[in-house]
Amino acid sequence: MGVLLVVLSLVLPALLGGRLWVSSGRHVEISDPRFAIDLRVPDRLTITRVSARPDADGCATARYSFGSDLTLEAHSSACAGLEQGPRANGSHGVYVSLEDVAEPREAAEVQTRLGPAQVFVQQYTECTNLCRDFEEPVAIISLDDPDDASYPSLVLRSDRGELSRDELTEIVTSLRALEGDG
Repeated sequence: MGVLLVVLSLVLPALLGGRLWVSSGRHVEISDPRFAIDLRVPDRLTITRVSARPDADGCATARYSFGSDLTLEAHSSACAGLEQGPRANGSHGVYVSLEDVAEPREAAEVQTRLGPAQVFVQQYTECTNLCRDFEEPVAIISLDDPDDASYPSLVLRSDRGELSRDELTEIVTSLRALEGDG
């Protein structure tokens, strides 16, 4: 019996695509002029890129990339209601609220310590020689008490569906404000 359990523990994650993650992981703290949060992510994820971009139309974005699996974004309120192009080839959408999303699927509200989150799935396409469609879980968290009122929400996205909806929801529900902030 013990051998069977050892074999299953070694084989099962590989059969599941190596994506077994149940309430483990590590905490990541982000202290940004726009928000200060703590979130729990799978051990394999680390912040690999940070960028901020202001646009001429006043729409500004702060982005934290965790490799190619997860992206955390904060868009200024000036981004609300902008016309969205197709979600394809690196453009995943600029969202301040669920109203900004064209065709959100399976939307459900989840409570977080920062405010309510709308978790949904969107279609995303990448084309080079061939086109490939992905189902991306996305969450938009409406902040109850934003550090900067011009950034009223956070967006967490599983790029190309690298994390399941359940995994993204687990990350979203782990969100909390840093002590002494927000």
